[in-house]
Amino acid sequence: RGTEFEGLVDDRETTGTTTGGTVVDQVADPAQPGRVVDVPVVAGTTHTQPRNAPPTQPRPAPQPDRTVTVTVDAPRSIVVDPLGRANGLTKHGTLVIQTPGARVKREDGRIVIELPDIPDGKLSTRVEADDDDRVRVHTRIDGPGRHTVELDEDADLDDDRGKTTGVEIGPTGSGGTGGRVLDDDDADMLPSPKVIERGAPRASPTATPRSPRVTKTSQSTKDSDRRSPPPSGRAQASETPEPDGDDDDDER
Repeated sequence: RGTEFEGLVDDRETTGTTTGGTVVDQVADPAQPGRVVDVPVVAGTTHTQPRNAPPTQPRPAPQPDRTVTVTVDAPRSIVVDPLGRANGLTKHGTLVIQTPGARVKREDGRIVIELPDIPDGKLSTRVEADDDDRVRVHTRIDGPGRHTVELDEDADLDDDRGKTTGVEIGPTGSGGTGGRVLDDDDADMLPSPKVIERGAPRASPTATPRSPRVTKTSQSTKDSDRRSPPPSGRAQASETPEPDGDDDDDER
């Protein structure tokens, strides 16, 4: 899968946080001009490097204020956050991670998608399955102060086009985080994931008529571009020998 990270750069410092794999920051050491120090930033850590300062060490990444975890009882699903960013596995098995810090994993045939620090709004889940079936979608919202909201919904797959379900996340009257399951009419209005399906069938390209090719022949008037005639008494060889008359008669 490679690495997953997010970065922030301003006039004073550069900050990078790694959520998957290991990112190596290369920092110039001002105390030793020309020397570059490699600083490994492993998953779950962040590295802040002030400008024109000696290399600093990574530290544990801060915990998100809110984490939404969607567990789908199917091997392939895509979750779209309130900002339209898609995360998960497409029906052709392509891994998609568009939300910064998101994680996608499989557990016992299910797919689990974790989304940190997403804003209030509607969250859609596109469920893909091979057979007509009912698939459970479980959404867990972990907010500030260990406040947790859990929502369950069933996706009834009645054809091979999959099914879209959704929840809406928002504040409660007490200042916490709440959520509700969207009905079918609201779920059908949710945007589709904007992803490129690897292995998806493509439409045959339409042939574009081409204009007749016109070859322009120009005659050079420069002496250097002219071919000199062969010396007298010496025949010039032809690049394509002409067949003699006997051969033409035989072919006829």
